[in-house]
Amino acid sequence: MDHIPVTGTTPMRAITQSRYGTSDSLLLTDVPVPSPGERQVLLRVHAAGLDRGTEHLTTGKPYAVRLAMGVRRPRNPVLGRVVAGTVAETGPGVTRFAPGDEVYGVAPGSFAQYAVADVDKLATKPAALRTRHRRRPPEPCPGCHLHHHRRPSLDQESWPAPATNAP
Repeated sequence: MDHIPVTGTTPMRAITQSRYGTSDSLLLTDVPVPSPGERQVLLRVHAAGLDRGTEHLTTGKPYAVRLAMGVRRPRNPVLGRVVAGTVAETGPGVTRFAPGDEVYGVAPGSFAQYAVADVDKLATKPAALRTRHRRRPPEPCPGCHLHHHRRPSLDQESWPAPATNAP
C-alpha cells in the first residue's frame, strides 16, 4: 500500500456542532484534515460508535460536562470518540503503528472521515474481525466506561449494527 499524505489536502467531511443542543444543532460540514502530533496517528475512519456519552457532549447536559468540554459551546466541534479505522499517517515518535494498520479505540472527533488518536488509546484490530462487518457489544450500563476491559461475547447477532464510512 502506497503512503499518500492526507493532511494539508482537500478538506474532509465531518459532523460538527457550534452550540449545545439537540440533533438539530448538528451539521455536515467540510473541515480541515487534522495533523497527528507527537505519539499520535491520523486514522481514516471506517466506523464510529454512538453512545450515551455522545448525547451528553451534544446537549451539554448534565451541565458539569460543560466544565470539561466548553462552557458556552464545545471546544472540539467534531463529535465522536469510539473509532475503528486504518492508520493513514503517523506523527513523530510513533513506532507501534504504520500506515495501513487496522486499529480500533478512542479518537476524539471520530464522526469524520479522518480523526487523530493517541497511540496509547488504540489497539490493533484482531485479524478475525473485518471492520466492515464488525459490531460493537451493547453498553452494559449507561455511561459505564469499564466495559472496555471486559471480554465481549462472540454472539455478534445480538450486537447493534455499526454506522460505517467504509468503502
